[in-house]
Amino acid sequence: MINSEPIDQLATIMPTNSRLPSNPTIHLMAYDHDAIRLLSSNLEVYNHIAFVVIQPDQMNLLTNKLFQSVHCVIVNDIGVLLSSTCSAKTEGILENIAKWALYLYPKSQVQFYARY
Repeated sequence: MINSEPIDQLATIMPTNSRLPSNPTIHLMAYDHDAIRLLSSNLEVYNHIAFVVIQPDQMNLLTNKLFQSVHCVIVNDIGVLLSSTCSAKTEGILENIAKWALYLYPKSQVQFYARY
């Protein structure tokens, strides 16, 4: 279950060129350090997604300039923000990592396929 209160607070300070994920499941990554390790260690993710992980006391880094460079910012134990230019495909990869990280080893090589 996702606690919406911290996410609501995050929404009040997010820059204009960022957005909340369309599927709240993605916020689970902020609470799952194995998901973050999986995201960090996966070559396919490196090729498609630029992301940053910050601590709650670093939320002053959430600026428009940051979201010009990254697709995703994970605020540990709070939630996830995406850049306004984050594609549906990228968001789908993040959603799958959030859903499947519990079942994979942090160094697992996984591949993500889109439906056509």
